[in-house]
Amino acid sequence: MLVNGQEWRGWIRGNDFPNLNTDAGILSFEADQNKLQVKYSKLSKDHVLNVVLLGVDITTRVERGENRGKNLKQNFVVLSHDMYSASRSDKTGKWTLPLPKDISNNVQRHALALWVSDIDDISPIQATGYWLPSRWVVATN
Repeated sequence: MLVNGQEWRGWIRGNDFPNLNTDAGILSFEADQNKLQVKYSKLSKDHVLNVVLLGVDITTRVERGENRGKNLKQNFVVLSHDMYSASRSDKTGKWTLPLPKDISNNVQRHALALWVSDIDDISPIQATGYWLPSRWVVATN
């Protein structure tokens, strides 16, 4: 589990979730099969929107090394990661963007992860995500 972009292991010991006393703003999006419309309520010129397309439940056959011949399952794999500056928004914290493309062409299930970060630090300030219908994801191959 991450808190403020850092691993938090308090949940293992049953600790209460930390009280951060910060207002990270609201990050929301709507998607259809052609585009993303993203809105962030606390946008500043130093923010960047990160958009990641994830492939979920992927099995990879290993051809070399100590795992040669095995099929390894990954819960999720980053298929694309795009970054959009605040200047790409309409100055009110709204971006209209194309849906990311699937570079692998063999993934059955997809998810979208979005987060806002500072321009010089990829740690999330605010994040959201959602499952995508696979029929919306276009393969590039």
